[in-house]
Amino acid sequence: MKWAYNPRKPGRGSHHPLIAFAAEAKMVIQSWMRTGDSVSSTDIKDFITVLLKTLDKSNIGLVRADSGFLVKQPWAFLKKTN
Repeated sequence: MKWAYNPRKPGRGSHHPLIAFAAEAKMVIQSWMRTGDSVSSTDIKDFITVLLKTLDKSNIGLVRADSGFLVKQPWAFLKKTN
């Protein structure tokens, strides 16, 4: 495990998860546990690729993400998959 900044437990490993939820079903569809030194958009293209193989694309009505995902690459890739 790689080390990353963790103010409550200095020197210990931390994680930076990616999680996809189905809001209506209140279920987790997919989750990846990444090392704490990962940037928010790291591996997002691979995450979306695997997610779209799991889901019926016509059932996706909304995609929400925090500000760490405001880079063009993941969103351009998501638009191409429609």
